[in-house]
Amino acid sequence: MVTAGSRSTAWKRHDLGPSSPPGRSASPDIGPASNSTALRSDTATARRYRVAMAADEPPWDANVARLNALGPLVKGLVSSLLESVDIRPHSIDYRVKEKSSALRKFQNKSGRYGSLMDLTDLLGVRVITYFEDEVDKVASLIENDFEIDWENSIDKRKTLAPDRFGYLSLHYIVRLHDKRSHLVEYRRFADVRFEIQIRSVLQHAWAEVEHDLGYKPGGVVPDQAKRRFSQLASLLELADSEFTKLRSELTQHRDTVQVAVSEQRLDNVPLDDESLAAYISTSLVSDLDKKVARSIEKQLRPSIDLGYAAARAEELQHLGISDISEVDRLMKAHSDLLWRFASDWLKRPSADDDSVSTTRIPRGISIFYLILMFLVEDYMKAGITPGAALGLGHLDFDGLRNSYMRAKAAAR
Repeated sequence: MVTAGSRSTAWKRHDLGPSSPPGRSASPDIGPASNSTALRSDTATARRYRVAMAADEPPWDANVARLNALGPLVKGLVSSLLESVDIRPHSIDYRVKEKSSALRKFQNKSGRYGSLMDLTDLLGVRVITYFEDEVDKVASLIENDFEIDWENSIDKRKTLAPDRFGYLSLHYIVRLHDKRSHLVEYRRFADVRFEIQIRSVLQHAWAEVEHDLGYKPGGVVPDQAKRRFSQLASLLELADSEFTKLRSELTQHRDTVQVAVSEQRLDNVPLDDESLAAYISTSLVSDLDKKVARSIEKQLRPSIDLGYAAARAEELQHLGISDISEVDRLMKAHSDLLWRFASDWLKRPSADDDSVSTTRIPRGISIFYLILMFLVEDYMKAGITPGAALGLGHLDFDGLRNSYMRAKAAAR
């Protein structure tokens, strides 16, 4: 608390102006002033006095400790909410406002707050999504699970005029909902208001660059800079929209090929990461993989690794195979040979290839041996190591050839 004898020291310490009390002229020797000048002086001095008093509020440190305890709890709550609806955010972060920053806001918003504790964004939680349409989905979750202070919340996406440029973000001022604040672990936070910001990763990029440039929305900037700001804002908004559309198209493609492959409608299904992953789940590939696993007394991995499928799709494309129907034809034609080839190679004393782990083998391993079959045949014809372009040049192709020939003899 600032006492009468310490006010002058407090004002000087915060660099807030002269040490005279509110309502008095700071420099009586300057001479008479007009009523309006005196009023402005009195108002400014009173504001400085209020800020000085706010700076020495005893509850500050205790409140910061409480906010630092609440921050990770809210972050965890929001993370769980997003996980419940399968939204994977770019990030969820929180920060407690520095005292110097709080004092600046308190001074700039003169008359709006009675004390520093009245600021509604001392604790801020920021949710950054990958896609712009996820902003509203997250907003719906926040509205359902927190008590919203609508008067102090703002959707900056709606307040920006169509012909203006600036960052887009959704800001909620909230407190814990009654159903949660009554719980023992949350009871001490029941009266705390805090801010939750939601924006897409590209909206966040705009905000960060804008802040680094020192540009303030609504400020006066040169016409040339204004045009460039507008162009950049348009590009980022377009990119945000296009990324959302692209995600929807890829999701639709995945769903389409999964249905087509499961129904064995393989004609005209292009070979790519998603279609091959779907094909690996078919009974033909699954049965062959199980045979390989049993023959070397190992287990299959519990799920299909999309990265593994992507690597195999790239290798098949390198071999000139471009659709799933061709993969299916080759797998059916060589099914007996493939599992025997894989089994013989993996039973050797020193299995040094990367296609199998020490405990479990990947689903789709039989497709890997279809690829190796073609490479071994090329090696036998040309006598040169054929796998370098696929990152398989480290394999022992002489050993592979011997395994392949033994499997071929056994399959006859």
